Amino acid sequence: MVFLSASHTETGEQMVVYASTSADKKLWTRPATMFSENVSINGEQRPRFKFIRPLHHSEKLQIY
Repeated sequence: MVFLSASHTETGEQMVVYASTSADKKLWTRPATMFSENVSINGEQRPRFKFIRPLHHSEKLQIY
């Protein structure tokens, strides 16, 4: 997954734009507060997303 930050054009709210690196090549957005919140997975509180590694400059996004 690759992501970047943005601001909502009307409210100024901080948003996160993120893309799956799988074959579906979809772009998604959600408020930054929601992106970084904890969620319950099998009764355990965990971050919604987990940092794995930075994208290397040789890797291409290829989002259409």
